[in-house]
Amino acid sequence: MSRLTVEQQNVVEQWLADFHAAGSAEEDNYLAKRTSPRFVDWSEPLEIKFRGKTTIGRGMNLNQHGVGFLCKHRFKRGDEAEIRRDGDGQDCWVPIIVRHATQTIGQFKVGAIFRNA
Repeated sequence: MSRLTVEQQNVVEQWLADFHAAGSAEEDNYLAKRTSPRFVDWSEPLEIKFRGKTTIGRGMNLNQHGVGFLCKHRFKRGDEAEIRRDGDGQDCWVPIIVRHATQTIGQFKVGAIFRNA
């Protein structure tokens, strides 16, 4: 999987801009393992494409380097997938690399970095 294209970078920037414009972005300054703050309460519906299959998920947090989301698929550290906002299909697919996945009740919490991070 290659680095993010300009189009994919623009999509991530638009996600962040829309999130901030909605007024729901709350900065989480816990930086123990992060290079920049993340913005929580990003409850955007997502499409997740992994090994040719598409599933749905729900965003939890977002920053310019990565994303956290909930889904029913069991990911492993190092898995490569693609995400986009669920909706009209206007967003291009953005490549991610899974950094952690923790099982919760009926689903998994997944933390991933964007391919270029």
